[in-house]
Amino acid sequence: MGRKKKEKNEPEASDPAFQLDHILGSDAKRSLLALFLATLALIVLLGFFDVAGPLGHGLDDAFGSIFGFGKWLLPIVLQ
Repeated sequence: MGRKKKEKNEPEASDPAFQLDHILGSDAKRSLLALFLATLALIVLLGFFDVAGPLGHGLDDAFGSIFGFGKWLLPIVLQ
């Protein structure tokens, strides 16, 4: 009885063909990060005035607990 070799169907993280650098360039990654941070800043800012829904309210409470009065500087720092 011989052993069956396992076939490799899915690429692994160490496989060079699966690395994110091949899929997205550095400019695209920076653009996505900037878009994410700008969206987060907007949600946090709207959460201060209770117009961002439950997510904004939760972020307002969390950042208020962490940063105190400095939470007002967070949207500026995220931009």
